[in-house]
Amino acid sequence: MTKTEIIQSVAYLGCPAGAKLVKQDIPSIGLNITHIQGNDAGALQILAAQNFESQLIDDAGSLPEAPDAKLFETLHRSSLKYNQSIVEGTFFEAVEEECISMHRNVVARLREIGLELGITYHAPEDPLLSNLGTS
Repeated sequence: MTKTEIIQSVAYLGCPAGAKLVKQDIPSIGLNITHIQGNDAGALQILAAQNFESQLIDDAGSLPEAPDAKLFETLHRSSLKYNQSIVEGTFFEAVEEECISMHRNVVARLREIGLELGITYHAPEDPLLSNLGTS
């Protein structure tokens, strides 16, 4: 797997299979409109995943495409920063729980990919994992 494939693999973890995001380009005014219906949670998850993917790409941008321990440490730290900022800024317990769950799933996927590739990395101190005793 490459850096790009790893980023996509973890960024879109929470998106249900078959979810679609409908976009419409209006070239005459240079506008791109995303259409989401009230009953289409999958589209909302795709939007959130795209935002998360952008953060991961920005944070790992200077790293080479070939994966190494530094990439995994960077992606772990990036997920922590992204999700912790949402947790600290929300008033809704369900949102907090969802972010913590998402981060735990990302870390589990990073560890899984690391094992597949034979790459071990040292996880940063991680308060979102502290309840599991795996920081």
